[in-house]
Amino acid sequence: MVPEALQALGLKWVHRTFGERTRIERWFRTMKARTRRFFNNFPVRKRTIPKIKLFIRLFVLWYNFIRPHQTLKRPPATPIT
Repeated sequence: MVPEALQALGLKWVHRTFGERTRIERWFRTMKARTRRFFNNFPVRKRTIPKIKLFIRLFVLWYNFIRPHQTLKRPPATPIT
């Protein structure tokens, strides 16, 4: 009942099935798949938040600057020359 809750708060709501939303959902799917592989080894005891923030920063670095894109055959953030 998300549309009703947003409408009650006076907020506009638009359902989208393509575009920018698809890209970010794909990014989260990749991130979830990568974290699922080492879930049992992820450090969750002391100082959890800083370790999680570090992991996310490293993941973003890998995803945008190191990982070769399947279609582009190069990292997505690499400038086209």
